[in-house]
Amino acid sequence: MRVGLVVLAMSLASNAAWGGEQFCSYTTYQWNVNTRKSVGHRKVVKPYGELTEAERDVRSGCTVCEEDQVTLAFPGLRPFKVCKSVAPHVREIIDILQRRQAPLLEVTGYRVGMTRGDVDAAGNRTGFSNHSFGVALDINTSHNGLYENCVEFNSSCRLIKGGNWVPDDPLSLIRGSIIVEEFKRNGFLWGGEIAGQQKDFMHFSLTGY
Repeated sequence: MRVGLVVLAMSLASNAAWGGEQFCSYTTYQWNVNTRKSVGHRKVVKPYGELTEAERDVRSGCTVCEEDQVTLAFPGLRPFKVCKSVAPHVREIIDILQRRQAPLLEVTGYRVGMTRGDVDAAGNRTGFSNHSFGVALDINTSHNGLYENCVEFNSSCRLIKGGNWVPDDPLSLIRGSIIVEEFKRNGFLWGGEIAGQQKDFMHFSLTGY
């Protein structure tokens, strides 16, 4: 079963009642590119009708609101959250991987933060990450780092998050591995195949990096 953004958008559109008079809440921060630290941690509570374009992912229809997320639990894994409309697809993928005894150690989903996009005068990122909308997953973070200066993986790549990526490590994700191929088969993009200066070996997303 291949997941398409059109299907997701149609499914979410049918839930337009998410707006109404209900409230949206989430906790967020901004990433400062100068200090390389998270700043401005805050709790946001507002009516759904006041959500900005930045707080909605137009490609999937998901929002940053915690109320639009659902918790998934699997044997041997810490529970994690994803967008409601993505949840059935993620559950099916993880079920398949566990039945095939894939080496799943850690899964992280919904996590709100401004870690991409333009930088403001203070050096803070101003765009929400894909994780903020519950449409991205990090798998086996402690064995699949995020690297910069890494057009192709070699000794010049610099680890900035997570653990060292070692292709011979069964918990590290590589092209052709059961985890990477199952997620790609279901429409997810893998961060290990990002074009450009970064490689994010832990990262999978339906809507890009």
